[in-house]
Formats: sequence, structure tokens, C-alpha cells
Amino acid sequence: MKYNGFTFFLIGYILLSIPCNLNAQEQSGKDLVELSVGEANKWANTRYLLYTAIGPSHIVGFNNERTFLIDKKTADCRFEGINKNNENIVLLFNYKTKKTKKYFINEQESKENTDSLIDNILTQFFNDTQMLFLPALLSNSPSKITEVSQKVFNADKINIISFSNLSTLGDNTIDGKISLTNKGEIKSISIDNVEFRTSATKDIGEGILLPTVFEHRSTHQFQIVAAFTEMEAGKFTDL
Repeated sequence: MKYNGFTFFLIGYILLSIPCNLNAQEQSGKDLVELSVGEANKWANTRYLLYTAIGPSHIVGFNNERTFLIDKKTADCRFEGINKNNENIVLLFNYKTKKTKKYFINEQESKENTDSLIDNILTQFFNDTQMLFLPALLSNSPSKITEVSQKVFNADKINIISFSNLSTLGDNTIDGKISLTNKGEIKSISIDNVEFRTSATKDIGEGILLPTVFEHRSTHQFQIVAAFTEMEAGKFTDL
């Protein structure tokens, strides 16, 4: 009976310890991410985001530079780019409904069919934003952290935060990892088994810190990244 009693005690102790260990890992990962990106409420309270990127593009017929202005609350978005005909293009759309609202070519509204263009722009938008905003998205959803481990690289201790089913600005979720130092410097991110080396961390506004250069087989450089709490409403309805 003593043996059975001890066995039941041991099993119960192990079962009770599992959630505690997971919670401790989640808290450890949350603390590290907040150290690198800033407190989660800063991201939650930021409504408007702007970025200009140069790098590989999924937008057929355009150069590699694009600008997006985002309203996180309404999911309205403004795209600006230059096509191969050297025409200035502005497309106003909603990234939740995936519908075009207005389309401008050289400051003139156009009624051309934009089905193919909006598909390309949405693909680019979701690829850009899940890469650029990954640390902020994770800081806002620490429950998605599944494991925190460490490794030594070039005599530096690197923390590896694994996560799964992390929601993005789109409909999909992603799995991946963030590698960072004890001081919160992000060294790399991985999204669905694709790893990017990161650098050039900037304060984008509202106290949010993000890497702005991502290198895999080519370089994705976000030249301008900014966060705002207020924005002229007309930016999402007209030129």
C-alpha cells in the first residue's frame, strides 16, 4: 500500500507540474519578446502602420519597391507602387474582404478589372507583414509560444522561442521561431521552416522596436516603417 500510495503521489505531482512548466516557458518567452519589441499593449494600441519595402516582389509587372498604409482596426489598406510602364499606381482595398475599393493610375481613377492585381498585392502584403511584424504579433499572443530553449553561438547565448498557430493580419496562421539574445536583440526569425537573418532594428514609433532587414536567399529591406495612433481618414478612401 505504501508503494501504491507513493506511485499515485508521484503521478499526480508530474501531472500538476506539466502546466506549471508550460506556463513558465510561456512567461519566459513573453518576457524576452517584450524586451526586444516593447510591451504588448503598445502594439495593441497602435492602429495605423506604414511601411516601404524593397525586395523580392510577387506583384507581376511592378518594380521591387512598394508602400502600404494599414488601418489595423478596419483592415483598410492603401498600396502605392510603380509598374513597368512607369505609371504610379494606387490601390485602395480591404485585406479582410480582399476586395478593391478604388484604383488609380497616374492620379486618375480607373475602372479596369483589378482581380489579378489585387491577388498579387494581397500575396505580397501578407508575406511582408508576417515577416516584418512577427515579433509584435507574438508579443500580443504569448499563449502561442510552445517552447523556449538556448544554444551557444560564437560564445553568445541565444534564446530560441518556438511558436505555433500564430495569427497574422490575414486569415492564415504560421509556425516558426525567433532567436534572440538575453538583451532582446533579434538575430533571426523562421516562418514555416524558412529562416531569415535579421538586422537594423528601429523604433517605428509608439515605442515599438522591429528588425527592418531580413536576409534569406535575397534581402528584404524595409526602408520606412512607422506606427501611428491617428491618420487622415481620406488616405483609405481617395488620393
